[in-house]
Amino acid sequence: MKQLNRGLVPCYKCDGAADPRSEHRVYLFRFPHWGVFKVGITNSGNDARLVTLEQFGGRLEQIITVPHRGAALWVEDQVLATVAPWPATGFPVEQRVTGWTEMWQETAPIRIHLDDYLERARDVKLDSAFIEDWEAHTLAAETAPPSDLPVLNPGDKVCFTGAGPGRSRAEWQAFARAAGVHPVGGVSSAISLLIAPDTLRATAKVRQAAALGIPVVSYADFLDRLPVENP
Repeated sequence: MKQLNRGLVPCYKCDGAADPRSEHRVYLFRFPHWGVFKVGITNSGNDARLVTLEQFGGRLEQIITVPHRGAALWVEDQVLATVAPWPATGFPVEQRVTGWTEMWQETAPIRIHLDDYLERARDVKLDSAFIEDWEAHTLAAETAPPSDLPVLNPGDKVCFTGAGPGRSRAEWQAFARAAGVHPVGGVSSAISLLIAPDTLRATAKVRQAAALGIPVVSYADFLDRLPVENP
């Protein structure tokens, strides 16, 4: 909790392994089908997060580049403090869509202009803890043993249980087909992975997969193991 409260990264794998000293970008997306705006940050050399948000129906409204991660987090915090009286409601919150805590209602009587924060962001100092945390995680990743979870091949069978972030289970199944794997409805020895929104929740499918020795992975791990990069 201390790390999270300081803005340190809980998972560098999910966060793109960005050097906190490098330029970062702050983006503003609008999701017209949900009636919300979303603010977020990404390192300047990685568009994967922007592409994912577009695939979920988001429209990139604004984007700025700031000197480092600390400046990016400062801008994000300033924006969220400004729109705090109008938090997101409805589907994003009910489904716990990834990033829903950084969303707010598009009907809010205020408009965010990221350029307004740019000059002050350049004066934000980078906390040395960001660098120390990144270097420690980078070293750990370099010395860690390779993951024993399988990389999926075209035609491999997978099973989904529960809805994933931003999409229904049916939509994730269609996404899997586009990626070249074959989603099935039940757990059996023929599947390579069971994908679950919460791998620690002992549902019937999770228990069955464990009994058969089939790996149970999150939706994020499933994306990492697809046979193509960007279906």
